[in-house]
Amino acid sequence: MKIGAVIRNLRLEHGMTQEELAFRCNATAGTVSRIETDRHYPGEQLLDMLAVALGIRVYELMARAEGICLPARIQPDNEDEKVLLNHFRGMRMDRRRLLLEVAEHFAQSSTTQ
Repeated sequence: MKIGAVIRNLRLEHGMTQEELAFRCNATAGTVSRIETDRHYPGEQLLDMLAVALGIRVYELMARAEGICLPARIQPDNEDEKVLLNHFRGMRMDRRRLLLEVAEHFAQSSTTQ
């Protein structure tokens, strides 16, 4: 399967239009259409934004496009974890790194008290 088909399938699974996905990625619906029909390959930044908007990692997108089966993702144990994970997956990479630093700080401070 090609990357465009993977992106299209994920977009439809999430119930998004091309316009909605484009808005989340700061792109145009035309760009999303060209990507989904493999007439345009997204650059690194857009590929990252598409992955975030679709709740998947870039390597997972690439693996699906290559037909590679990956191990199942760890599922959240409770509703709080699910909400936190969904927020995290929707963040830009720089925000994710910041949140991870804060979480690490809280985890370290809770073990020293």
